[in-house]
Amino acid sequence: GLIGGNKLAAALLTRARPGVPVTVIPQLGLTPPLETVRPEHEELALGFVGRLVPEKGLDTLFRACVKLLGRWTLTVVGAGPAQENLERLAERLGIASRIHWRGALPPDQFAELWPGLDCLVVPSRTTPHWVETFHPALVEAMGHGVTVVVSDSGALPELVDTAGLVVPEDDVSALSAALQHLADSPRDRIRLGREARLRVMAEYVDDAVARRTLEFWEQVLQARNRH
Repeated sequence: GLIGGNKLAAALLTRARPGVPVTVIPQLGLTPPLETVRPEHEELALGFVGRLVPEKGLDTLFRACVKLLGRWTLTVVGAGPAQENLERLAERLGIASRIHWRGALPPDQFAELWPGLDCLVVPSRTTPHWVETFHPALVEAMGHGVTVVVSDSGALPELVDTAGLVVPEDDVSALSAALQHLADSPRDRIRLGREARLRVMAEYVDDAVARRTLEFWEQVLQARNRH
């Protein structure tokens, strides 16, 4: 039997070992808080967490934010070689004053980040040598009830499913429209945040990962014993 961390990995395993049972189970589980506090913000509080490199698509998010109507802020968590270029882009677009650069944060400080965000945006773009396979911060944010908007890069749509908004890679207009919808529809934003948390509780907590792993290997053994 073979376990892939996402559907992309499972497809590769199936091609490499035809006839062998394959399933998809997250590689890592997590433990979200028993309760979440979602304070109201006076403006749409957006967040980005990731390395500051071109494939993470922060430049696309900047260009989408320019089109937003109403008040908003963007908190950027991460560091990387593209930071200077991104800071210059923010200046050119006239949005530098709305962006809070937090730098790289240790994982144990992320829990303090989520209550301050209405929405986490993951605008990754696929390259010939890289694709999103898993995004721990995305799943953690969902577990805290944060609404998420992702591009359709790699495994991101699979992680979110219907518990968030998915837009095409590098589509500034589509990303801007999704964010504007969340700004204009607080009720829908809250609903998606709740659905995101429920999805994590059902699929990505340690207990769910352990249970699905055990069930898979039991099925593999049963099939083997029948033969």
